[in-house]
Amino acid sequence: MKNNVLIKPRCINGNVGLATLAPRYSNLFFDWLNDPRIFGGMGDFDAYPFGIQDAEKYVLAHLKDTWLIVSKNKQVWIPVGYTGLFVRQRHRIGILRYAIGDSTHENKGIATKAVNLMTKWAFDDLDLVSIHASVISSNVGSIRVLKKSGFSQVGKYQKARFESGQHYDEILFELLRKGTTI
Repeated sequence: MKNNVLIKPRCINGNVGLATLAPRYSNLFFDWLNDPRIFGGMGDFDAYPFGIQDAEKYVLAHLKDTWLIVSKNKQVWIPVGYTGLFVRQRHRIGILRYAIGDSTHENKGIATKAVNLMTKWAFDDLDLVSIHASVISSNVGSIRVLKKSGFSQVGKYQKARFESGQHYDEILFELLRKGTTI
């Protein structure tokens, strides 16, 4: 781990937790945001590649709405990705985002556990009524994470994402708080 600071997650699900984001993690975001594996599925950034100053600005701008995804390795929690919510308080909805930044931690259920922790926090602590997410259609792993976490596909924008010289659909998902009716 590049940061020699003991990480203490605020919420835990087995070997996965969510920890408070801090400016000292900018170097991780620099690595993650410059990873084409992650960046290719995000599609929301025009300034690529990112410099370290861009990563520092990103982290500072998202201290209140982003968490580190951490995984327990023996007795130490290590950062492996991030998750967050853009909250639209007036409507009581959150727009979910997440990524596993360290590819050695993919396909181990970490993203699903992190999304479940995030949705529990959103419904219990933030009193949101729904959470929205969108995924590029080629990202089958992320689609699987959302479905395993109880999200329902509610639509798609056709050819809405352009990645690697090709147009893809953007798949729209929603998770309603239990007891919420439409």
